[in-house]
Amino acid sequence: MVVFSLKHIVDKKVELQVSFIGYNQLDTIIKLPSSTRIVIQLEPENKLIQQILIQGKGLTKAGALKQETLSKQFLTKTQSGTFIRELNQLSGVNSMDIGSNISEPVIRGLGLNRVVVSENDIKQEGQQWGADHDLEIDPFAVETAEGVKGPSAIEYGSDAIGGYININGNLPPAPAQTSGEINLLGKSVNNLVGLSANIEIRNNHIYLKARGTILDFCDYQIPTDTIIYLSRKIPIFNQYLKNTAGKKYYVSGQLGIIKNQVKSSIAFSSVFQKTGFFPGSHGIPNLARVQDDHDKRNIDFPFQKTTHYKVISNTNLHFINFSLQADLAFLDNNRSEWSQFHTHYSGQTAPTVNPDLKLNFNLKTYQANLKMNIYNLNGNFLSAGIQNQWKLNTIDGYSFFVSEYTNYLSGLFIKDEYQVNPKLNIHLGLRYDLSLVRTEEFYDRFLEDYLISSGSEEEEARQYATRSTKISKQFQNFSWLFGIVLKPSKIISTRLNLGKAFRPPY
Repeated sequence: MVVFSLKHIVDKKVELQVSFIGYNQLDTIIKLPSSTRIVIQLEPENKLIQQILIQGKGLTKAGALKQETLSKQFLTKTQSGTFIRELNQLSGVNSMDIGSNISEPVIRGLGLNRVVVSENDIKQEGQQWGADHDLEIDPFAVETAEGVKGPSAIEYGSDAIGGYININGNLPPAPAQTSGEINLLGKSVNNLVGLSANIEIRNNHIYLKARGTILDFCDYQIPTDTIIYLSRKIPIFNQYLKNTAGKKYYVSGQLGIIKNQVKSSIAFSSVFQKTGFFPGSHGIPNLARVQDDHDKRNIDFPFQKTTHYKVISNTNLHFINFSLQADLAFLDNNRSEWSQFHTHYSGQTAPTVNPDLKLNFNLKTYQANLKMNIYNLNGNFLSAGIQNQWKLNTIDGYSFFVSEYTNYLSGLFIKDEYQVNPKLNIHLGLRYDLSLVRTEEFYDRFLEDYLISSGSEEEEARQYATRSTKISKQFQNFSWLFGIVLKPSKIISTRLNLGKAFRPPY
């Protein structure tokens, strides 16, 4: 309520105009006696305004470990057809490249199964120990990417010795909005053409997102006419690496709801990748197999195929001083390598079923995570959670690389961030991991026949042909972290970390 007093008014008829921010303006004429008290009530104004965009940029308060985030706009501008290469913009993060469209992340010299990559808080599971295949993630579907450098095993699991990369594709569209986009990509080094399209629909509480991506590329160009493999010169015709073409297809969708304190979504994705291997460096060298086939997009033997299916459920409950997060997922990753049997074992009888299937790994993974955050607890920010994972790997093919195995992993963690004062933060973390692993035996009869035919004794051949034995093991240990973040001024930030990480063997 606002009170005004007007004195010494000469006219008995007065035009009065009253306005206030957020209310409709009132224009009226009043007749005044010598002294009058008037009460005026304004009606609230309903006005449609344009969309407001708020952008912020500041120093992260993620913790004692160095953390950086790449936005959707940046990732779109630097799109190269493989997501990991875009992370080269982060200091200390590199990509391990095989050809033009296969990349694996490396953080401060550590890679493969020493770096965790997750999508929507679910650890990406494939064959992380292999450097010759790409991550099964649509590079166009990445909305933000967060990199944490340093031992992150406290929260992200025992594999995160080198660091952690979290991919977020779970950002909801704006309310009452329908939008879409089409992205085109081209590269000259391998004549890559790419198309990605998506659509997003949301009413007040429910939203739907869908995306499809196609990438197709031909043989990789290199500035040489010869390479050396196993001390033998292999010719390169027309400066094209024969049979390094490939194709990748991605389909994904997401259904979510946002209402009151609840945000929940379920997402699925399907990935198909097929990439050729240069035949001059695969199996026994043979000059006939590297002759130009005059088809730069042809994929012949040897090649690899990968199919990856994933279903992820994320649920978040937000309250005044704490939040709960529950994540469930199923991942099915099938990777196979195909190579003509006689390019590895000449003169032997090939298998009757799938005679050119060299290797096949089928990994099924079930994950269930629960996490709780407590805010503003006497200057503390507490996080605690439990993570469970069960993996089943089966194999096939005439060659051997890794045994069939089952693996159960469970981890409990608790973290605390305590703000001593605006310039000093202390971080503490403790984690307990339990791993149960069981491997199956494998006897390589093709290797045994090859060694005997090459002159080896039967006992020696049997010893080498026993590639894997049946083993059941249990591993458990603790990891801990102590960190300090000191900010003596607005332009200086210092981090110090002491910790111990544990990764069970596979």
